[in-house]
Amino acid sequence: MEPLEIPPAEGEWEPRRYDLRRHVARVAGKPLTLGPKLMLDSMQRALDPDPRRAATDMRRATEVALELARTRPSAPMTPLNHPISPNRRFALCTGDLAAVKRAGRAAGATVNDTLLAIVAGAIGRYLAGAGEGTGSAPSPPAARPPVALVPVSVRPDPARRDTGNRISTVFVDLPVDEPELEARIRAISAQTKELKESAAVRAGALMVGAAGWAPPLVSGLLARTMGSVRAFNLVISNIPGPQQPFYLSGVQLTAMYPVVPLNPANQGLTIGIISYDGRLCLGLLADRDLDPPLASAAEGVADELASLERTYPG
Repeated sequence: MEPLEIPPAEGEWEPRRYDLRRHVARVAGKPLTLGPKLMLDSMQRALDPDPRRAATDMRRATEVALELARTRPSAPMTPLNHPISPNRRFALCTGDLAAVKRAGRAAGATVNDTLLAIVAGAIGRYLAGAGEGTGSAPSPPAARPPVALVPVSVRPDPARRDTGNRISTVFVDLPVDEPELEARIRAISAQTKELKESAAVRAGALMVGAAGWAPPLVSGLLARTMGSVRAFNLVISNIPGPQQPFYLSGVQLTAMYPVVPLNPANQGLTIGIISYDGRLCLGLLADRDLDPPLASAAEGVADELASLERTYPG
């Protein structure tokens, strides 16, 4: 059998320009799919000039701001919450997902609760070291624990197969002064169970929905509200990822690291977490001038993950 000859390509290969109109038309042509319907409804809502609808959105957004002011006192001032520069640093950490699951089961908690407990331990180390090596005294303990803004799923069980996200946010007090990991997990688990059934989750769902496709007036109000009230010290976002390896042109993807943007008003650190193929991938984004530096926070997270893996071996 003679070998197959492939004719040479004519000219250099160039990527095809992304056709947004074609994509939107294809999405709009699937009326039975929930995801496109939600997207189109949201776009229509965002572009709706009806003043009555805008007034309703404004009232509801204002109620969110008022509820936030009533139910959440300001988060404590920490070294993470000084004015930040436009420059960033990024650090990576990895961990064993199975060990985190074992720790969560032992404490009767979720994977997300366990990850929050790990970060709480690292933040406790970070804050305890603030001021050391700089010639100034270590920072005194805050009157209130640091607060994390945590996205949570509010999708009900009957809607598990639906497309699209149903996300709210909760404010979690991090027990940074608790030295025992299991005690931190239990404390956070009790807190998140209570929060998921509270009005704060409903307010958070409204805030997330309004900030996405809402008219600019409403989005601006929410942005100013979040910027004027120090409701949290950092964002911790955990996303369950695929548990099988992915490949690109025959090359296996070994890891993926999320990046969570900073709030330019007063937030110097965010932590994104995604699980992939049995591993945890953590991405820490920080202001370049964070003091203590990002390396200190990343080292604390890595130490907490290593300690957990020693405590809950496979």
